[in-house]
Amino acid sequence: MKTNPVLKKAVLLGSVGAAMLATTVQAQFNAPRGNMLFAAREMNGAARGAFDVVVDLGAFTRFTSGTSALLLGGASASEAYQGIGPATASENRFANSTLVSTFGNLDNVFASAFAVNSGASPTANSSFFLTKARTDVDVASTPWARASAFSQGGTGNKMETVRNNAVNSGVDVNATSTVEDAGVSAAYGHANNSPITGYTAMEGTTGAGFGGSSIVRLDLYNVAFGTGPSDYIGYFEYQGDGDLWFVPENFVPVPEASTYGLVAGAGLLFMALRRQMSNKTA
Repeated sequence: MKTNPVLKKAVLLGSVGAAMLATTVQAQFNAPRGNMLFAAREMNGAARGAFDVVVDLGAFTRFTSGTSALLLGGASASEAYQGIGPATASENRFANSTLVSTFGNLDNVFASAFAVNSGASPTANSSFFLTKARTDVDVASTPWARASAFSQGGTGNKMETVRNNAVNSGVDVNATSTVEDAGVSAAYGHANNSPITGYTAMEGTTGAGFGGSSIVRLDLYNVAFGTGPSDYIGYFEYQGDGDLWFVPENFVPVPEASTYGLVAGAGLLFMALRRQMSNKTA
């Protein structure tokens, strides 16, 4: 059952005072330029949802290299990616309960991830990182087409507007997640229900009845200004239990200890059978 938007706004505004009192006991959301943001909004028919959730995922550089899947936050404290690899501790950048309490449940939630390339030149904000939703979770999307610094600058500037609003106007849940009023012009979900002009396919949606084994995958691209296709970096996977993973392009699956045991057991069995066969033919 969805929460009444008016009641939700009253609760949110009432929590501002509590958040201000908490500044002495916890660090506040303060994502700097160049950090990757995960942002989620809700759609109720044609109307915009009342609030957005914005999560600071850390500097963009941590997503451009590495071979391990990252459990960024959600419901699980520790698990292996799709059951493959050693147990991974969650970074706890957001809690699943934050999205559920904000949106009522995880149905019909639209989400994306993005960041400006703070080290790019010569034009500020003209190179950025941006997700593109897969229409089939098992098939990679078509890379974004790159454009001139002038053309891409407006999109990068919009990303910065979204980040600044989240930092300055959000009601902080913790140091890496905040909830903002979607009615503010600079909020993530305000501009025509698409925060980054010209990139409407950037968001994935959970649809109705999201949960269980459901997943949404968003391919992340490095969209440096210029010509040709953008560079694929990896994908974000938002799971039905509320967990958010990032799986880099060079992800190397590591079998769990139980898998090693099965492989070792199969090897010993093979050696024993081979020895038996050798003894029979001797």
